[in-house]
Amino acid sequence: MFWLTLTALLLLVTVVATTLIFNIPINTDQLTWNMQTPPPDWRGCVITGQIRHVHAVRTGAALLAFGCLSVAAMGASLTTRRRHARTAGRSESRGIPMSSVFTTGTVRSYAALISR
Repeated sequence: MFWLTLTALLLLVTVVATTLIFNIPINTDQLTWNMQTPPPDWRGCVITGQIRHVHAVRTGAALLAFGCLSVAAMGASLTTRRRHARTAGRSESRGIPMSSVFTTGTVRSYAALISR
């Protein structure tokens, strides 16, 4: 689960890096464009082709990071459930089996169990 979480972190760093390196400069450049009269070659421009690829990389990295974190969380949840299933029926404070506390209808003194 550690490796899945670390992979998700690296993928999220990739998302932030692509945003800072590519998206923000492209968006800043396009702020100067006039909506009524965009540059004549804006559809075939390098920027529009580049932004499509950057969006694809960024979206893919974000989805993979979400998947890694989801699998890691489900794995942690299963591990916790298994741990609780192993310790079921035991006293949480000392790990004393509940069967030794209640035997054949007679309740032993809890103080006697603690003194063991």
